[in-house]
Amino acid sequence: MRLPFLIFLFTAFFSRTSLAQSLRLLHATDQTWAGGACCRTGVDYSLTFQSIGKKIIPDTLFIGNQAFPLVTKEHPGIYPNLHIQRSGDSTWYSIQVGTSTDRPEQIFPIDTLAMGHGNSWPGVAPFHRAACLVYREGCKRMLLEIAAFEHLPPIAYP
Repeated sequence: MRLPFLIFLFTAFFSRTSLAQSLRLLHATDQTWAGGACCRTGVDYSLTFQSIGKKIIPDTLFIGNQAFPLVTKEHPGIYPNLHIQRSGDSTWYSIQVGTSTDRPEQIFPIDTLAMGHGNSWPGVAPFHRAACLVYREGCKRMLLEIAAFEHLPPIAYP
């Protein structure tokens, strides 16, 4: 009687652990910048994820009210912002996206938490964190919320 129960507990624990760890955030940073052309400002975002033993396909990164489709190959006018590196059973996903504007009131990173409401996009469940990554695992569409970005020191270009 105890053995089947122990096997059940082990199986339930293992399956929950493996599902929870299919995609793991390693780091997420943002860095404001200013300079170049007159009044030009922006924010660069950098995120790194790792998956072990799962085939993950990142699709779109949502930060505040902006969507960033993730591209691995260069197309005319579009540069890759998703880099994938595999080694054995592990896969690392590096994402670099950014914003730029000529409007000086938008020089800070997008902060939806301070606004006091979540973000909502068609086809994406509302999220109440700093960002949301939409990805596919097999045939399933999955979401991973990013709680906050680590702020790096601002850059001032001449």
